[in-house]
Amino acid sequence: MLTNIETMDNPSKIKTQTKASSFTLIVAFICVALIGLALIPLLPVKLNPSRTLPGFTVQFSMPGTSSRVVEIEATSKLEAMLARIKGIKNIYSTSDNGSGSITIELDKYADIDAVRFEASTIIRQTWPQLPDGVSYPYIRMKRPDENASRPFMSFTLNAPSTPILIQQYADEHIKTRLAQIQGIYKIDLSGATPMEWVLEYDSEQLRRLGITLSDIQQAVSRYYLKEFLGTYNVESSTGGKSGSGWR
Repeated sequence: MLTNIETMDNPSKIKTQTKASSFTLIVAFICVALIGLALIPLLPVKLNPSRTLPGFTVQFSMPGTSSRVVEIEATSKLEAMLARIKGIKNIYSTSDNGSGSITIELDKYADIDAVRFEASTIIRQTWPQLPDGVSYPYIRMKRPDENASRPFMSFTLNAPSTPILIQQYADEHIKTRLAQIQGIYKIDLSGATPMEWVLEYDSEQLRRLGITLSDIQQAVSRYYLKEFLGTYNVESSTGGKSGSGWR
């Protein structure tokens, strides 16, 4: 009874409390809306969004060994060291006869460049501990944008000439001008078979010099061989960035 009496005696108090709560709700809504408007420029917008997660694959070879030996001597050790990287969601490994691979899926919020640098550091520190005969592990990154990237525009060139000359003209004149347009990320040319070298040798002269056909093949392979030299840091205005060196 006392509560009812107070309510009937002071109706203005109820109106004041009701107005205060509505005002607070409106102010809170306006603040949230302003915060949302301020964060709109930070939202990632893509023409073809990808649903795949980022990750990378580590591959190596171990010639002349069975899959069991590869798993025990190399794959398990590399997998245990790479599992320490932050942001890993899933990790898989495969060991075959003479080779092995480790596939790692990252969280969508992981920094791919930082993860690559950390993985390169771990591999560089772990490789001397692996058995002799294990090649230096190679890292192949998988970015979500790779599956979403599609050509925006395609051109077909026709001319009364050989395909290789048409491609050379497009590479020297058309590609250079298109590359000057702001916003273009990548330009690919295809359709012509690249030029190739044909080596002719005198078998009798090679026999007198003691040179075999395999020696020529190995010399050509060594000339075009790419070797991993290690990683390096490049200082820029936005901070240090990692990279890898090949020869």
